[in-house]
Amino acid sequence: MLEQYYSIAGERILIKSRQPFPITMFKNFECEASDDVMLTLEVDTDDSYMRCYGFSYFQCPNGWSHVLIGNQGESKILASKDWSELKLMGDGKSQNSWMELLAAGFYSRLTSFGGVLMHASVVEYKNKAVVFTAASGTGKTTQARLWNEYLNGRILNGDKVFFKEKDNLIETWGSPWKGSSPYAINDYAPLGAVIVLSQGKDNIIRPLEDHEIASMVLPHIFLPSWDTVCIDRVMEVVNNMFSQIHFYHLSCRPDEDAVLVTRNRLEQDNVF
Repeated sequence: MLEQYYSIAGERILIKSRQPFPITMFKNFECEASDDVMLTLEVDTDDSYMRCYGFSYFQCPNGWSHVLIGNQGESKILASKDWSELKLMGDGKSQNSWMELLAAGFYSRLTSFGGVLMHASVVEYKNKAVVFTAASGTGKTTQARLWNEYLNGRILNGDKVFFKEKDNLIETWGSPWKGSSPYAINDYAPLGAVIVLSQGKDNIIRPLEDHEIASMVLPHIFLPSWDTVCIDRVMEVVNNMFSQIHFYHLSCRPDEDAVLVTRNRLEQDNVF
Protein backbone atom coordinates (compact mmCIF):
# COMPACT_ATOMS: atom_id res chain seq x y z
CA MET A 1 0.00 0.00 0.00
CA LEU A 2 1.16 3.52 -0.79
CA GLU A 3 1.18 5.89 2.17
CA GLN A 4 0.67 9.68 2.26
CA TYR A 5 0.89 11.74 5.46
CA TYR A 6 -0.83 15.06 6.11
CA SER A 7 -1.11 17.38 9.10
CA ILE A 8 -4.45 19.14 9.65
CA ALA A 9 -5.26 21.22 12.73
CA GLY A 10 -2.00 20.01 14.21
CA GLU A 11 -2.97 16.33 13.94
CA ARG A 12 -1.39 13.83 11.56
CA ILE A 13 -3.50 11.66 9.24
CA LEU A 14 -2.36 8.75 7.07
CA ILE A 15 -3.94 7.89 3.73
CA LYS A 16 -3.31 4.41 2.30
CA SER A 17 -4.04 3.45 -1.30
CA ARG A 18 -3.08 0.75 -3.80
CA GLN A 19 -2.45 3.35 -6.50
CA PRO A 20 -1.24 6.97 -6.35
CA PHE A 21 -4.05 9.03 -4.86
CA PRO A 22 -3.18 12.74 -4.96
CA ILE A 23 -5.51 15.05 -3.05
CA THR A 24 -5.39 18.51 -4.60
CA MET A 25 -6.83 20.29 -1.57
CA PHE A 26 -4.20 18.76 0.74
CA LYS A 27 -1.19 19.98 -1.25
CA ASN A 28 -0.02 22.44 1.42
CA PHE A 29 -0.76 20.06 4.29
CA GLU A 30 1.75 17.30 3.52
CA CYS A 31 4.04 16.20 6.36
CA GLU A 32 6.66 13.62 7.23
CA ALA A 33 5.81 10.01 8.03
CA SER A 34 5.30 9.12 11.68
CA ASP A 35 3.81 6.41 13.90
CA ASP A 36 1.91 9.15 15.76
CA VAL A 37 -1.26 9.23 13.64
CA MET A 38 -4.67 10.50 14.76
CA LEU A 39 -6.62 9.05 11.83
CA THR A 40 -6.06 6.55 9.02
CA LEU A 41 -7.99 6.59 5.74
CA GLU A 42 -7.82 3.58 3.41
CA VAL A 43 -8.88 4.06 -0.19
CA ASP A 44 -10.73 1.03 -1.62
CA THR A 45 -11.86 1.23 -5.24
CA ASP A 46 -13.83 -2.04 -5.02
CA ASP A 47 -17.35 -0.67 -4.67
CA SER A 48 -20.13 -2.81 -3.20
CA TYR A 49 -22.79 -0.14 -3.77
CA MET A 50 -25.33 -0.71 -6.53
CA ARG A 51 -28.63 0.67 -7.80
CA CYS A 52 -31.38 -1.60 -9.11
CA TYR A 53 -35.18 -1.63 -9.45
CA GLY A 54 -35.52 1.89 -8.10
CA PHE A 55 -33.52 1.42 -4.92
CA SER A 56 -29.90 1.34 -3.79
CA TYR A 57 -28.00 -1.40 -2.01
CA PHE A 58 -24.78 -1.24 -0.02
CA GLN A 59 -23.12 -4.14 1.80
CA CYS A 60 -21.28 -2.84 4.85
CA PRO A 61 -18.23 -4.94 5.77
CA ASN A 62 -17.90 -6.22 9.33
CA GLY A 63 -16.11 -4.09 11.90
CA TRP A 64 -17.38 -0.68 10.82
CA SER A 65 -19.74 1.38 13.00
CA HIS A 66 -20.58 4.40 10.82
CA VAL A 67 -21.31 4.96 7.12
CA LEU A 68 -21.19 8.43 5.53
CA ILE A 69 -22.86 8.53 2.10
CA GLY A 70 -22.72 11.44 -0.36
CA ASN A 71 -25.92 13.07 -1.56
CA GLN A 72 -25.77 11.28 -4.89
CA GLY A 73 -24.59 8.00 -3.40
CA GLU A 74 -21.41 8.03 -5.50
CA SER A 75 -19.12 8.34 -2.47
CA LYS A 76 -19.10 6.48 0.84
CA ILE A 77 -16.80 6.51 3.84
CA LEU A 78 -16.92 3.80 6.49
CA ALA A 79 -15.69 4.63 9.99
CA SER A 80 -14.72 2.76 13.13
CA LYS A 81 -16.60 3.49 16.36
CA ASP A 82 -14.10 6.12 17.54
CA TRP A 83 -13.57 7.51 14.01
CA SER A 84 -9.84 6.73 14.10
CA GLU A 85 -10.10 4.51 10.99
CA LEU A 86 -11.89 5.50 7.80
CA LYS A 87 -12.36 3.67 4.53
CA LEU A 88 -13.28 5.38 1.26
CA MET A 89 -15.43 3.17 -0.97
CA GLY A 90 -15.83 3.83 -4.69
CA ASP A 91 -13.63 5.04 -7.53
CA GLY A 92 -12.47 8.17 -5.68
CA LYS A 93 -12.85 10.29 -8.81
CA SER A 94 -15.57 12.58 -7.47
CA GLN A 95 -13.17 14.41 -5.16
CA ASN A 96 -15.47 17.31 -4.29
CA SER A 97 -18.11 14.91 -3.01
CA TRP A 98 -16.00 12.60 -0.90
CA MET A 99 -13.83 15.43 0.44
CA GLU A 100 -16.90 16.71 2.29
CA LEU A 101 -17.41 13.23 3.72
CA LEU A 102 -13.76 13.16 4.75
CA ALA A 103 -14.25 16.52 6.47
CA ALA A 104 -17.11 14.99 8.46
CA GLY A 105 -15.03 11.93 9.36
CA PHE A 106 -11.97 13.98 10.27
CA TYR A 107 -14.06 16.39 12.34
CA SER A 108 -15.70 13.52 14.19
CA ARG A 109 -12.28 12.18 15.15
CA LEU A 110 -10.94 15.63 16.03
CA THR A 111 -13.67 16.08 18.65
CA SER A 112 -11.71 13.57 20.75
CA PHE A 113 -8.85 16.09 20.70
CA GLY A 114 -10.86 19.18 21.64
CA GLY A 115 -11.82 20.12 18.07
CA VAL A 116 -14.65 22.40 16.91
CA LEU A 117 -15.45 23.42 13.31
CA MET A 118 -16.96 26.82 12.47
CA HIS A 119 -18.21 28.40 9.25
CA ALA A 120 -15.95 31.44 9.37
CA SER A 121 -12.90 33.25 8.06
CA VAL A 122 -9.86 33.91 10.22
CA VAL A 123 -7.04 36.42 10.09
CA GLU A 124 -3.95 36.43 12.31
CA TYR A 125 -3.00 39.84 13.68
CA LYS A 126 -0.38 40.48 16.38
CA ASN A 127 -0.20 36.73 17.05
CA LYS A 128 -3.93 36.47 17.77
CA ALA A 129 -6.71 35.02 15.63
CA VAL A 130 -9.62 37.28 14.75
CA VAL A 131 -12.53 35.20 13.48
CA PHE A 132 -15.39 36.56 11.35
CA THR A 133 -18.57 34.50 11.13
CA ALA A 134 -21.91 35.12 9.42
CA ALA A 135 -24.24 33.62 6.87
CA SER A 136 -22.76 33.03 3.42
CA GLY A 137 -22.51 36.21 1.36
CA THR A 138 -22.38 38.59 4.34
CA GLY A 139 -18.69 39.40 3.94
CA LYS A 140 -16.57 37.08 6.12
CA THR A 141 -13.79 36.72 3.58
CA THR A 142 -14.10 40.38 2.58
CA GLN A 143 -13.36 41.52 6.14
CA ALA A 144 -10.37 39.16 6.33
CA ARG A 145 -9.06 40.59 3.05
CA LEU A 146 -9.46 44.13 4.37
CA TRP A 147 -7.43 43.25 7.47
CA ASN A 148 -4.76 41.85 5.15
CA GLU A 149 -4.82 44.97 2.97
CA TYR A 150 -4.80 47.65 5.68
CA LEU A 151 -3.15 45.93 8.67
CA ASN A 152 -1.06 43.25 6.96
CA GLY A 153 -2.98 40.54 8.78
CA ARG A 154 -2.38 36.98 7.62
CA ILE A 155 -5.46 35.14 6.34
CA LEU A 156 -5.43 31.50 7.50
CA ASN A 157 -8.75 30.44 5.98
CA GLY A 158 -11.75 31.99 4.28
CA ASP A 159 -14.56 29.54 4.99
CA LYS A 160 -14.00 26.73 7.52
CA VAL A 161 -11.99 27.19 10.70
CA PHE A 162 -10.97 24.55 13.23
CA PHE A 163 -10.71 25.47 16.90
CA LYS A 164 -8.78 23.13 19.17
CA GLU A 165 -8.70 23.36 22.94
CA LYS A 166 -5.19 22.57 24.16
CA ASP A 167 -3.48 23.39 27.45
CA ASN A 168 -6.37 25.68 28.48
CA LEU A 169 -6.00 27.73 25.28
CA ILE A 170 -8.06 27.78 22.08
CA GLU A 171 -5.95 27.30 18.95
CA THR A 172 -7.45 28.57 15.69
CA TRP A 173 -6.34 26.60 12.64
CA GLY A 174 -6.57 27.12 8.91
CA SER A 175 -7.83 24.05 7.05
CA PRO A 176 -7.80 22.62 3.52
CA TRP A 177 -11.59 23.02 3.38
CA LYS A 178 -11.84 26.61 2.18
CA GLY A 179 -15.10 26.90 0.21
CA SER A 180 -14.79 29.29 -2.73
CA SER A 181 -12.00 31.31 -1.08
CA PRO A 182 -8.33 30.79 -2.03
CA TYR A 183 -7.09 30.83 1.57
CA ALA A 184 -5.96 27.59 3.21
CA ILE A 185 -2.88 28.05 5.41
CA ASN A 186 -1.60 25.15 7.50
CA ASP A 187 -0.93 27.15 10.65
CA TYR A 188 -2.67 28.47 13.76
CA ALA A 189 -2.89 31.39 16.14
CA PRO A 190 -4.38 31.63 19.64
CA LEU A 191 -8.00 32.72 19.48
CA GLY A 192 -8.46 36.38 20.36
CA ALA A 193 -12.01 37.27 19.33
CA VAL A 194 -15.04 36.00 17.41
CA ILE A 195 -16.99 38.64 15.48
CA VAL A 196 -20.49 38.06 14.13
CA LEU A 197 -20.99 40.20 11.03
CA SER A 198 -23.94 41.97 9.50
CA GLN A 199 -24.02 44.49 6.68
CA GLY A 200 -24.84 48.08 7.59
CA LYS A 201 -24.57 51.72 6.55
CA ASP A 202 -22.28 52.54 9.49
CA ASN A 203 -19.38 50.69 11.10
CA ILE A 204 -20.50 49.86 14.64
CA ILE A 205 -19.02 47.20 16.90
CA ARG A 206 -20.28 46.13 20.32
CA PRO A 207 -19.68 43.19 22.67
CA LEU A 208 -22.33 40.49 22.62
CA GLU A 209 -24.39 40.18 25.76
CA ASP A 210 -24.15 36.81 27.51
CA HIS A 211 -27.69 35.90 26.48
CA GLU A 212 -26.89 36.69 22.81
CA ILE A 213 -23.77 34.58 22.40
CA ALA A 214 -25.43 31.19 22.03
CA SER A 215 -28.15 32.35 19.62
CA MET A 216 -25.78 34.38 17.43
CA VAL A 217 -22.73 32.09 17.42
CA LEU A 218 -24.03 28.51 17.66
CA PRO A 219 -25.76 28.60 14.23
CA HIS A 220 -22.31 28.99 12.64
CA ILE A 221 -20.75 26.01 14.44
CA PHE A 222 -20.96 22.65 12.69
CA LEU A 223 -22.48 20.12 15.07
CA PRO A 224 -21.66 16.46 14.27
CA SER A 225 -25.30 15.48 14.70
CA TRP A 226 -24.63 11.96 13.39
CA ASP A 227 -22.85 11.04 16.66
CA THR A 228 -24.12 12.19 20.06
CA VAL A 229 -20.76 11.48 21.71
CA CYS A 230 -19.10 13.93 19.30
CA ILE A 231 -21.80 16.53 19.94
CA ASP A 232 -21.18 16.35 23.70
CA ARG A 233 -17.45 16.89 23.14
CA VAL A 234 -18.05 19.86 20.86
CA MET A 235 -20.45 21.51 23.30
CA GLU A 236 -17.97 21.11 26.14
CA VAL A 237 -15.34 23.07 24.20
CA VAL A 238 -17.90 25.61 22.98
CA ASN A 239 -19.04 26.30 26.54
CA ASN A 240 -15.43 26.89 27.53
CA MET A 241 -15.04 29.28 24.60
CA PHE A 242 -18.14 31.20 25.65
CA SER A 243 -16.64 31.83 29.08
CA GLN A 244 -13.09 32.68 27.93
CA ILE A 245 -13.27 34.52 24.60
CA HIS A 246 -14.41 37.99 23.51
CA PHE A 247 -17.49 37.91 21.25
CA TYR A 248 -18.71 40.91 19.26
CA HIS A 249 -21.31 42.00 16.74
CA LEU A 250 -20.03 44.17 13.91
CA SER A 251 -22.41 46.02 11.61
CA CYS A 252 -20.19 47.26 8.81
CA ARG A 253 -19.37 48.42 5.35
CA PRO A 254 -16.61 46.75 3.32
CA ASP A 255 -14.07 49.53 3.87
CA GLU A 256 -10.95 50.55 5.77
CA ASP A 257 -12.93 52.26 8.52
CA ALA A 258 -14.59 48.94 9.44
CA VAL A 259 -11.12 47.48 10.01
CA LEU A 260 -9.93 50.40 12.13
CA VAL A 261 -13.10 50.57 14.22
CA THR A 262 -12.80 46.85 14.96
CA ARG A 263 -9.06 46.91 15.60
CA ASN A 264 -9.40 49.85 17.98
CA ARG A 265 -12.14 48.14 19.99
CA LEU A 266 -10.16 44.90 20.28
CA GLU A 267 -7.10 46.84 21.43
CA GLN A 268 -9.24 48.69 23.97
CA ASP A 269 -10.38 45.30 25.33
CA ASN A 270 -6.77 43.97 25.45
CA VAL A 271 -7.43 41.23 22.90
CA PHE A 272 -3.95 41.84 21.44
